[in-house]
Amino acid sequence: MTYAMWGILTAMMLILSVSFHRYRKSVARKQETRWLNEHHVIDRLRAIDSVCSHASRMHSNPG
Repeated sequence: MTYAMWGILTAMMLILSVSFHRYRKSVARKQETRWLNEHHVIDRLRAIDSVCSHASRMHSNPG
């Protein structure tokens, strides 16, 4: 093969590997978001925060 063909082949492989890497990161992000939604992690954190703030208000103002 000539140098031009090797250059084209190398460029194509580089483009393919970069696009595959971006695709894998995108899939991982979607899976993480789906897992957080399914396990209600964000909802639980919000609930804990609201319970703690409510309890601290009750202790500071018992009446």
